[in-house]
Amino acid sequence: MSLATAVGCLRAYQRWREKGIDHPASVVYQCYLDWLESQNDPEQRRGPGRTCLSALQSGKMGTIKERINDSKGCGGVMRTAPVGLAFPSDRAFQEGAEYAAITHGHSSDI
Repeated sequence: MSLATAVGCLRAYQRWREKGIDHPASVVYQCYLDWLESQNDPEQRRGPGRTCLSALQSGKMGTIKERINDSKGCGGVMRTAPVGLAFPSDRAFQEGAEYAAITHGHSSDI
């Protein structure tokens, strides 16, 4: 999922440059859904956590304001490292929190 985060950051940047649309979390969410689909292929399966799977299978995108669950797991934090490379420091923390909230909604995670 870290790779999906990185791809999402790149796609969001391209979308912003080409179209002026700036909502990276929705682009990253779509990349997570693409990743979820890849988990149906036994050669691509990476042993994802149940929280990530159930959140993405719900058909809803979790946000900081509209939490999808109360999970306090580490999955949301573990996959956000690419955010620090893609965004300036004054924006990176907020973006990382938004991406973590897609699947993990506990208030201490975001």
